[in-house]
Amino acid sequence: MSTSRTAETLRVDHPESSYGIFCFNQDGDLFLNSDWGFFGYAWRSYGDDFKKFLGQTNADYIVGKFGINYQEVAGKKMKPHTIAHLTNLVNELITHCKNNQ
Repeated sequence: MSTSRTAETLRVDHPESSYGIFCFNQDGDLFLNSDWGFFGYAWRSYGDDFKKFLGQTNADYIVGKFGINYQEVAGKKMKPHTIAHLTNLVNELITHCKNNQ
């Protein structure tokens, strides 16, 4: 059996960190496609509203989760400049989620 889900997308243009397109849904999936690569993570325990959950987190937490999957796939840790740019982009996502609940 299959079910249809909707997702929200957000494009972030950042003066120092270029761009990122975030996609997230109420199943707890978060994806980021950016100049710095493609990253994703899935939460399955986050409460009743994933957007609210994202708005209450911090960028270090989310970038750390992206780093877990990156290391599993790439076999190496993310470079410090990549982490810095992802942190800028994720901070914009968090601000959006806080302000648009």
